[in-house]
Amino acid sequence: MKNVQAILLLFLLGNLSACEAPFFQKWQDIPLLKWEQSQVIANEVGIENPGNYKITLGIRHILETPYAEIKVAMDLESPSGKKESRNYVIKLRNEKNEVLGEALSELVDLLQTVEERYAFSEKGTYKITVRHAMNLPTLGGIVEVGLLLDPSKS
Repeated sequence: MKNVQAILLLFLLGNLSACEAPFFQKWQDIPLLKWEQSQVIANEVGIENPGNYKITLGIRHILETPYAEIKVAMDLESPSGKKESRNYVIKLRNEKNEVLGEALSELVDLLQTVEERYAFSEKGTYKITVRHAMNLPTLGGIVEVGLLLDPSKS
């Protein structure tokens, strides 16, 4: 029995060490599980090594969220003030209406890469904002919204 416990412990520790933390990760709580269209998720990201980065958006929502997808708008501003806007569709459910992401009890964590190789060409602080772009003033059932960045693999 002790051998089984030791093997399980080593397996868990090995899996945890294999998971590298993202270069940048920030989650913002959505008050009362209602993402208002006016609520902008604002981030400032310091880029010391210009290059290509993978951008991932995270949506933590309750299992009963009625949306199959969420449209989001992301605005990026470089250190020199250059602005760019991009629109994405984050799929919460597949064609069979099955929840995408990892469900644990009543919560679902969904990470969707929206840019595989976004060029951060300047050194300095970038401003990145995310807001929902649905034709609804409020999206219910959204718990948190996250932004994750990692250097792109060559």
